[in-house]
Amino acid sequence: MQVCWAVAGDHEMIVLAPSTVQEMFDFSVREFNLAEEYRTPVVVISEISLALMRERLEIPEAAAIPVVNGKRTTKSPSDYLPLKAESEFGVPDFAELGTGYRVIHSINPHDERGDIECEPHAFERLYKRINGKVRENRKKISTTQRFMLDDAEIALVAFGSEVRPCLDAVHAAREKGIKAGVLKLDAPWPIPEEAIAETAANVGALITVEMNMGRYAGEVERIVCVRKVPHGAGDQEPWNAAHSG
Repeated sequence: MQVCWAVAGDHEMIVLAPSTVQEMFDFSVREFNLAEEYRTPVVVISEISLALMRERLEIPEAAAIPVVNGKRTTKSPSDYLPLKAESEFGVPDFAELGTGYRVIHSINPHDERGDIECEPHAFERLYKRINGKVRENRKKISTTQRFMLDDAEIALVAFGSEVRPCLDAVHAAREKGIKAGVLKLDAPWPIPEEAIAETAANVGALITVEMNMGRYAGEVERIVCVRKVPHGAGDQEPWNAAHSG
């Protein structure tokens, strides 16, 4: 929550959450590629359990590592608008610093050139785009991994190091005949709403596992724990993660 919300301004963060030493490396590569593709900061959240862990790490040859370079502008400095995208939720072409292009970076509402513009329509257009370029691509950004969910009756939702005890727990549960599985969130932000909702629709219970008093659980609840109530049935309770779906 701190990574996602503890800054000024309206925005949509990209946050990756590795659960193994190998993913620390792999997600760091992906971090830079996402930052280039969407021209926005990307954060990899680590934690002490991973920092103090020893595991096998395979580093591929440099030529085998995928590299994304943001699209550079082909326009002249006089024609270039640094914050103009080709589509409503697009990413503007980039100009290399020090190559003669005039680029203004401002935290204030601004136009496509970067000059401050405080008109409501400019503010709405700007923030609709910088949020939309991430939010509208969340299916591509917020990848998930599924473990033993094909026949699961209970699904554990987790990210980061909490995925590891979750996997141990579902293996132990299945040895006792309890059909459990894990939905691993590679990127908790932007929230993979479709993947969470689809998982919830196919199980009887959804459990969010996290090392706190329940922060991300509120987001999961927002996605899956409200259903449409038929007219005249206002006394019905919303679907609850503790109840059968």
